[in-house]
Amino acid sequence: MGGVAIDVFENEPNTGKLVEKDSLLLAAYMGLRSIDCRSQMEIEETKEVINFLKGYPLKQEVPQLDSEMQG
Repeated sequence: MGGVAIDVFENEPNTGKLVEKDSLLLAAYMGLRSIDCRSQMEIEETKEVINFLKGYPLKQEVPQLDSEMQG
């Protein structure tokens, strides 16, 4: 038996027909709020900052700000 877990929707909380399916877990964007997840994200972010400061390649590209966002 299989299933699916989804935690991001265009409109939250999701009230569409997906809520009627037994094989789905709908989490309303809560996955990032667990202590384990947040801790791991902070460790990975810190490693990226250290890599940047040492001139090492980054695992993730740094997004460029739009001119509108820069003020």
